Amino acid sequence: MRLAKSKLLNTALLKHQLQEGGAPIPLFKKTIKRAHDQLRRHQNEGGSSAELVEKYTWMIDQLITLAWHQSMRNTADIAMQLIAVGGYGRGELHPYSDVDLLILLQEPDYENIQQPLEGFLRFLWDIGLEIGHSVRSINDCLKAARGDITIMTNLLEARHLAGDEELLGELDDKLRNGRLWSAAKFFQAKFQEQEKRHKQLQDTAYSLEPNIKESPGGLRDLQTVLWVYNRHYGIRTFREMKEQGHINDDEYRVLIRARNILWKIRAGLHLNNKRREDRLLFDSQRELAAEFGYHDTQAHLAVEQLMKRYYRTAKQVIYLNEILLSHYRVANSSRFAIAVPKNIGGDFVLKNKMIAQRRADLFKRKPQAMLKLFVLMQQHKITAIHPDTTRAIRSNLDLINNNFRADPKSRELFLQLFKDEGVGLTNALARMNAYGLLGAYLPVFGAIVGQMQHDLFHVYTVDGHTLMVIQNLTRLRKYPDEYPLASELLAELKQPERLFLAALFHDIAKGRGGDHSVLGERDAYQFCIDHSLSEDDAKLVGWLVLNHLIMSHYSQRRDISDPAVIQEFAELVGDQEHLDFLYLLTLADIRGTSPKVWNAWKGQLLLELYNATRAALRQGAVTLINEPEYVEDSQRAAMELLQSQLSKTQLNQRHIEEFWGTLPNDYFIRNEPFYVAWHAASLSQNTAIDIPLVSVRYSERLEANMFFVFAPDSRQLLTRVTAAFDALELNIIEARLQLSNNGLALYSFNALVPEAEMAKTTDYMQFLQERLRHLILQNHDSKAIRRRNASRALKHFPIQPKVTFSFNNPKYTAIDVVAQDQPGLLHNVARILQEFNIKLMSAKIATFGERAEDIFFVQSSDRAPVTDADTLERLRQELLGALDRRVDKPGQSASAGQ
Repeated sequence: MRLAKSKLLNTALLKHQLQEGGAPIPLFKKTIKRAHDQLRRHQNEGGSSAELVEKYTWMIDQLITLAWHQSMRNTADIAMQLIAVGGYGRGELHPYSDVDLLILLQEPDYENIQQPLEGFLRFLWDIGLEIGHSVRSINDCLKAARGDITIMTNLLEARHLAGDEELLGELDDKLRNGRLWSAAKFFQAKFQEQEKRHKQLQDTAYSLEPNIKESPGGLRDLQTVLWVYNRHYGIRTFREMKEQGHINDDEYRVLIRARNILWKIRAGLHLNNKRREDRLLFDSQRELAAEFGYHDTQAHLAVEQLMKRYYRTAKQVIYLNEILLSHYRVANSSRFAIAVPKNIGGDFVLKNKMIAQRRADLFKRKPQAMLKLFVLMQQHKITAIHPDTTRAIRSNLDLINNNFRADPKSRELFLQLFKDEGVGLTNALARMNAYGLLGAYLPVFGAIVGQMQHDLFHVYTVDGHTLMVIQNLTRLRKYPDEYPLASELLAELKQPERLFLAALFHDIAKGRGGDHSVLGERDAYQFCIDHSLSEDDAKLVGWLVLNHLIMSHYSQRRDISDPAVIQEFAELVGDQEHLDFLYLLTLADIRGTSPKVWNAWKGQLLLELYNATRAALRQGAVTLINEPEYVEDSQRAAMELLQSQLSKTQLNQRHIEEFWGTLPNDYFIRNEPFYVAWHAASLSQNTAIDIPLVSVRYSERLEANMFFVFAPDSRQLLTRVTAAFDALELNIIEARLQLSNNGLALYSFNALVPEAEMAKTTDYMQFLQERLRHLILQNHDSKAIRRRNASRALKHFPIQPKVTFSFNNPKYTAIDVVAQDQPGLLHNVARILQEFNIKLMSAKIATFGERAEDIFFVQSSDRAPVTDADTLERLRQELLGALDRRVDKPGQSASAGQ
């Protein structure tokens, strides 16, 4: 669909209406509204975004110049010029963008133009334009530009609208004469400006709600390229860059296509919101996906298809920005020009720390050299590639065909990348992905590039997450102090390339429909066989892909203090080698999902599961524990800890042994000796115990506070305790509840406090002890804690509450709860269990973004599993009702995670 200028503005008709006495403001406002309606129609019918921007800029030009001549007709004797600057100066005005103007004067004769100029600007505001303006003389402009790179940039892309055209020519000559912001300084300033902007936006194009203009891979990255080339070469458009030989035909097509896609999205954002809006928020993503003609399929939502197109576009923009700025730096660097090349591997040279092909036709003659290049980078610890070499890779990707992939030499080179014992694999794969080489060699990987995971749990695309997982693994080599055991295990692995291949393939089948673990296992196994790995190695890699979620599930969703659970997991793993590989992959995988998902507590759960399983495998996984012997060992270890921590006057061994005698064996099986010793010490140090006893400690390894509550058991005790935790906004991440044989309750909680920086301080922990005890003693009714209003983002990812029951342990019934993370979740569950006269014995609280996945282990009043079908169904309905409550007042504070 073509967008005729006459559909936006009939200039002759507007002038005629004004001459006939028509009120200017209503006429102009009506014209702009009609133009916006035409732009929307053009957009909805699939019209060109480039044409939309061009024609809308033309229309605003006509309106502003018409208003200028009407308002400033009595200032003809003053040498001045009306100039468009910024995006408007580039001719890239979007429907609700700011209209930036410069009124340029020969001399600073401000008084004589003040009154008509104020009228002109007021009129533009009155007709609905967002005006940014400055009034400066030529000297004022030069002075302002000298001190501000942004002003300098705006002036370089200035465009004449009305008035004395010679003024802008004079100003432009003085801007470019090299006396202020030389080309070299200008480049450096714009490059640093871009780096700062990227850092502010987390250095990723894969934000869930990207900013079309400012995010990495957005329009600003394209503009930065033009600004740099404009300052040095006077270039204002990508077409001029092509004509002057700075980009080739393919790069030009990619640039224009990427720009037009971003323009189309931005125009849609403006038109739908009826204001300037550059953030691609969840609301807008769904709306634009429908407008652009995307439809939900079995494998992909319409919004996922839209975002995949955006992310792939942003990836292309990042690549082109990197190449063109790198090319500029190299082409204008005297240091690079005089650098002496060093021969590397025959076909490559190292020059000024950049690897480069020796001959321009290398990849055409030897396509496998594209893979060899990255092997050499690993071997020589090179991190930069000459831009001409990068361009050559892009230009020869079509040579990576089935014959190339099947060639034993290609397969050997690709596999060699994964055998690197340093950290070079991360850089190699990231660059190969950026240049399209990784997806070309491995088409199944190419299919997940830009694939969005439409939830609040995954904050990266599938390819971005995969590379993050590999980076986390290589990081274990670089920073062994972060996770000492994991770093030690990785260093001792035989053929660690099997682990890195599993990381590459673990999510490779996402978006195809079906179980991605099952589909990915087949891909991984076949890849390994094709690349000459042994049958056993191929099976190990495939097994890791198939089971990459299982260790996370066991650590966070099963009761790993139960020896039967450890035995079950040990039997699933089978041997120490599989356990080591799976632990490392799981650790890297969870850490690579989202910065908000990983925490020290989840790391500790993984470590506890690993250690317990390793012990079980060493002893023989099928061997059941000897309870009396296990309890005796636990008490002995706890007593040794107590003797090392307490003085003889503090330690009442007889009193402790009598206390232990009141506890069931299950207490010692489910609690580490550390907890057993801590609980006993709390009681031993308080000869006259004030009931309830509350003790608080800080755990460095968990990066959380630990709470011990000791009190006579009652039906109301748990709801009072959980209500007290919620009142103090304590975010419970684990709860263990035991009963002594003489009717006393021992509650252990691990929780995150709202004042994280104070968590370790003695005064704060003392405050928590006293305040919790006071709240528990308060005689109040147990009421449900209402769920907070859903956040704006969560409204687009509704979490339907689910409650299921399982009976894996003969002692307990497990209640699995999936719901929106909300305040008082544990309290609300405890309140309902109290109504059903069901005992909560332990709980695990896990949050993934806004999603809570909790598991509660319960018993009936006679300490048996709850199995009655009618009771369970009524319990399920009550829990679902409590989990789906909404609050009436927005902004209610809450302690997430409980």
